[in-house]
Amino acid sequence: MAKARGVVFERRTVQIDRWAEDGWAGSWAWRERDPHGAARLWRMLVLGHDQGNLIAMVNGAEEQIAQHAAQCEEILASIVLPPSELLAPQAFPLALCELLNDRRVGDEPYWYLSEEGHLCCGELVVRLANIYRSYLERKDLDEVASLLDIQVQRPGVAESQGPNWEEVRDRLRVVLRRQDAVAELDIICVPLHGGIVACPVLDSEQQITFIPKEEAQRWGLDPRDLLTRAVATLDAESSVNLIELRDADTDVLRGFRIAADDGYDSGRLLCPSLRAALEDSLGNPLLVAMPAARSVLVLRDSDESRKLLSNAASTRFESRARPLSQDLWLWTESGLQPLES
Repeated sequence: MAKARGVVFERRTVQIDRWAEDGWAGSWAWRERDPHGAARLWRMLVLGHDQGNLIAMVNGAEEQIAQHAAQCEEILASIVLPPSELLAPQAFPLALCELLNDRRVGDEPYWYLSEEGHLCCGELVVRLANIYRSYLERKDLDEVASLLDIQVQRPGVAESQGPNWEEVRDRLRVVLRRQDAVAELDIICVPLHGGIVACPVLDSEQQITFIPKEEAQRWGLDPRDLLTRAVATLDAESSVNLIELRDADTDVLRGFRIAADDGYDSGRLLCPSLRAALEDSLGNPLLVAMPAARSVLVLRDSDESRKLLSNAASTRFESRARPLSQDLWLWTESGLQPLES
């Protein structure tokens, strides 16, 4: 069971990981020597869940286990579980990698996950197990990301002046972010309503890159001009994956989930052509919940839709990798407007 959940024994450190809402596992190992100098490796594996059941397995003869009972009980008593709303171990690497790439500017190398599961940036390799334990202690993904938010420069390579406008114009896209999440970044962003900003970005196969203000100045473009061009480019893309949301009883189409799986789900809320297409299918007005940048729901406005979307917007909002809003929004020709309660 432990191996199936990715739990491994560590000889020097404690490891407590969740794999679901209430399942968890921990492992310890230590080596000790008897009076005759012989070494013995002790292991303890703990499996359990939040309802209180707990299983402890220790290898060794009965008298030896009794001899170390106090030490075992002390270890069990020291268990502190991470809150269930934190990112699970399997979701943590991708969320951290995306957040670090959000912070990138200019020609900084991108962060990626190697085949071995390590977090890499240029020649820097980070062991995720240690970083995840740091996340469990701090309970803040942004704080952990800030520890790794460094510029990796290749020695002997002069700083580039950056790409020219002709090289990047077709790579323009747009994403929505919380204003407080990008406040410390010297990047192009345009304020919207409700603490949300629209950020023109550059797209590549590897990552989404924010645009430094100095780059836009070098291109001779102001933020709103860049945003207009970015929205137009994104809106011109014809292939948008929309997942139908239907009434369980009547099978009537109620709305869609924008699930393009390219990182621009939130940015598509600025696209006039997509809004018009959804209005043709659902009618007007459109109601939107966007609890996270990759969790965007659009329904036909009704009392029941407001109730469903309000729950979707608020559920686990704080634990999402890239939270946007706990509010509901109207999507009209004038753009996105917070729904007045």
